[in-house]
Amino acid sequence: MNKLWSPWRSQYIDSFLNKEKSDGCILCNIAKKNPEDPSNLLIEKGDLTFTVLNLYPYNNGHLMIIPFEHKSEIESLTREENAEIMEKLQLAARLQVLFWLAVGLSSLAAFSTAVHHFEKRFVRAALCLLLVPTSTVVAAVLLASQLGVASLALGYLTGTILHCLILLPGSVDSLDFQPSVSPHLGREFAARLFPVLITLLPFTALPVIDAFWSSHLPDGSLSYLGYATRIVIGLTSVTIHGVAVVLFPYFSEHAVAGQRERLRAMMISSLKFVFLLMVPLATILTALRLPILTLLFERGSFDRQATLGLGAVLPWYLAGMVGMAAMNIVSRAFYAVSQARTLVLIGLGSLALYAGLSGLLSRSFSYAGIGVSYALYWTVQLIIAGAALGFVVEKLWCVEQFKFLLKLVTASLLVGALLQRASILLPEAMGPVARVLLLGTAGCVVFLLMAWLSFTAAEKLDFRSLFAARETVPSGEACITNSLVARSDTR
Repeated sequence: MNKLWSPWRSQYIDSFLNKEKSDGCILCNIAKKNPEDPSNLLIEKGDLTFTVLNLYPYNNGHLMIIPFEHKSEIESLTREENAEIMEKLQLAARLQVLFWLAVGLSSLAAFSTAVHHFEKRFVRAALCLLLVPTSTVVAAVLLASQLGVASLALGYLTGTILHCLILLPGSVDSLDFQPSVSPHLGREFAARLFPVLITLLPFTALPVIDAFWSSHLPDGSLSYLGYATRIVIGLTSVTIHGVAVVLFPYFSEHAVAGQRERLRAMMISSLKFVFLLMVPLATILTALRLPILTLLFERGSFDRQATLGLGAVLPWYLAGMVGMAAMNIVSRAFYAVSQARTLVLIGLGSLALYAGLSGLLSRSFSYAGIGVSYALYWTVQLIIAGAALGFVVEKLWCVEQFKFLLKLVTASLLVGALLQRASILLPEAMGPVARVLLLGTAGCVVFLLMAWLSFTAAEKLDFRSLFAARETVPSGEACITNSLVARSDTR
């Protein structure tokens, strides 16, 4: 290698222009930080050494293993320090091999899953998605005492291998695969792949933008944003992503057959389903966020201050979750009608909006400003995407849709206010588990009652059309009610 191309290190050089002199040793200061906060880049602390990622690496993933004691020469290291450094280096090398294998096999697993979805075989593909987390947990329980963190990597790799072994044979049989080296097919594949990669960009770009603007925010800010992001992505994956996966083949069949009115009807019913599920879920979780976060996370280094910090930004991410869930439906409709380029342009414009807004609002409202930007990012993208799609399948956003959404939001906000008040009135002696279960159940019951009284009979019947729409597709063998098990990672 004659040259190292790492232009991001220019930030390191520029940092010396206005750099204030820090007190003490920079490495000792890092060693005192909390390894559970990702913004500290501190991976772990051993008995004699600690491991940290390079903030301005020459190569991606560059890590450093540093002894706690100051040593000016490598020959000054003790035998114990040498042994611990080499042990960690070997562990890093082994983990790299295991994860590279897992990443490669994950591509095959994703391909096999997509073929099963295309063939409307959703249940087996959905169950296989449970293999990776299940095998990871099992390996951690059984092998952690012998292998340590390597047990997680081994469990992840094992689940990926099982995923491929179960789905890949059926996928190959379904394709009637014939090898071809046609340049035309290669160009067509690249042209179709590019929009997919661009639409997945936000899930990589948003954390990078957050990290960039968090550099001037209080300690722990990036950690709060990371927790909030993982919470809403996990909720969306469990509740909506499987529904979107099942709907996509039907969207495509209607689009190919020129049945734009049926496609529009299914789109409207699908969006109503998303809103009816996600709006009250976001509101109830917002009202109960502090007892839920206390129950789930408040232990060890995650103290009360961390709970309050995450609680301050989580409502905005939950508001954005509604738009993100709806975009799971809308984005697939764009692909069904072969309008991926429009979706790409909307996504890039929304990403630029997020980058500017998060930088502007974070200076006035700290990390909560980034949360506001997240909510606006998904909401604005949904509104624009729905309007653009309306030019292809007729108007999606209509007066009836907004009336439905207005009633839904009003009922949800009233339930959220009642839960907030009830949470204050409940005795402190009640444990967090009982408090969350009681208030959550009460919130769901009250919302269902209010929704039943608020929505007209016509709106209720129209909502059922989502489940009836599949009967119009002769080849449909999948049922929407089974789609809730078709869970997959939104990234």
